[in-house]
Amino acid sequence: MTKIAKAAVGLSLDGESIELEELARATAEFASILSEVDIAIAGRKSIRWELSQLRYASPAFIEATPRLLPGVEPTHADAVIAASISGLGQIERDGKRRPDHFTDKALRNAKGLSGHADNDQRVTVVGHGPRFETKRVAITQRVAAHVDKLIGVVERAQGAIEGRLETVSIHGGRHLVIYAGRVGRGVRCLCDEETLAILQKHLGDRVLLYGEVRLNAAGEILSIKVATHRILKNREDLPQASDILGLLQDDPIDPEALSSYLRGTHS
Repeated sequence: MTKIAKAAVGLSLDGESIELEELARATAEFASILSEVDIAIAGRKSIRWELSQLRYASPAFIEATPRLLPGVEPTHADAVIAASISGLGQIERDGKRRPDHFTDKALRNAKGLSGHADNDQRVTVVGHGPRFETKRVAITQRVAAHVDKLIGVVERAQGAIEGRLETVSIHGGRHLVIYAGRVGRGVRCLCDEETLAILQKHLGDRVLLYGEVRLNAAGEILSIKVATHRILKNREDLPQASDILGLLQDDPIDPEALSSYLRGTHS
């Protein structure tokens, strides 16, 4: 049986006249942002958003509450709402860095949401939960320009990315997502079917991918088109300092044995 978390998130459109079609588009864009952030945090769809309030009088207001799928803790709903609102606020302020958990699809929907804001209409997102104070952010047309800066490709270069393979996604065509520690988020990895079949057997493992890297205007990596790859040892499998000290204490230093040990080829 699913659980309903005690949290809610809402969208407000305040204007003199709001068309039904526009309200429907804004609601779909708003719901898509929540869904994308949910999947980015949990690695899978974990929440169904249920309508809890609907007000047509100006300002039009739509509120949704999260219904959690089995095994998902209520704190996850708080995290999704907080990340969605803080991320929208970050995009509103500048386009220097992609917000945590915001995929390209979430960014495009944020841009779409900003298209409903003009001199005659205000767009606001508000959320609250039992474990955080009410958060509110006003969306303006600045978001559109900042999103273009974040997801527009301005440079292509040969490079490499190291990280842990996280998921296989079917959104926008089958591809892999690698969590790159230096980037601080997941990066889309495009590869041929043969490489995809090999790499998806190593989900959860560390890999080094080489290929064409796409960068945005902020210098952030958007994706990599994989040409070649290497499977790396997980950090917990690498020799520790105590292992090396023990090796040196037990026997006289043998450079070849030490080198073999560090490469992981010792017997």
